[in-house]
Amino acid sequence: AVPPPPPGLIARIQETLVDNPIVVVSILIVTLSATILVLFMKRPGRRASVPTPLPRPPVDHTMIGLAAVGADPVPQVVRVPSPVPPVARVPEPAKEPKLTQPRARLKVLETSNAIPEKEKVITSYPFVVGREGCHFNFPGDLRISRRHVEITLRGQQLFVTDLGSQNGTFIGETRLQPQTPTPLNGSTQLRLGRKTVVELLVS
Repeated sequence: AVPPPPPGLIARIQETLVDNPIVVVSILIVTLSATILVLFMKRPGRRASVPTPLPRPPVDHTMIGLAAVGADPVPQVVRVPSPVPPVARVPEPAKEPKLTQPRARLKVLETSNAIPEKEKVITSYPFVVGREGCHFNFPGDLRISRRHVEITLRGQQLFVTDLGSQNGTFIGETRLQPQTPTPLNGSTQLRLGRKTVVELLVS
């Protein structure tokens, strides 16, 4: 006898399902769960809530360009010149009145020897009177020392000083102390030694 042909794939699946009802139940549960999941996912409003991105505002490229150009500008220090304070004019000091230098005139009143001149105006000081080598000389008169007397000016005051002469210098009968200035005012007669008399007139 010819053996029957082996059952097909579908027949074997059916036999397996009949022999194993647990497998059938498991397949049904899985299929049902998958169907429910698909339906649940397709319901409106149950999709994953993804926040809708807000529309970006239009970009102003002009402003971006200006911002790029002006970004972090380097500050420039503007030096403002300091105002020059007005120079205060210093008042000129009052000019002191120019004092006129006192003048003196020497005039020979008495002498025993001939002299080249008997009168002289004194314009510079000190002025020395003596026998020789002086501003006013009595040449050859041995009673007069070589440097006998000196006339000086201090400020506006004239002085006469005996320079340590041998025979002395006198005002009237008073002998002048050597190297001691004596003021002269107005008209003063001086005796040099014993025989010579001169007059000093201060003006």
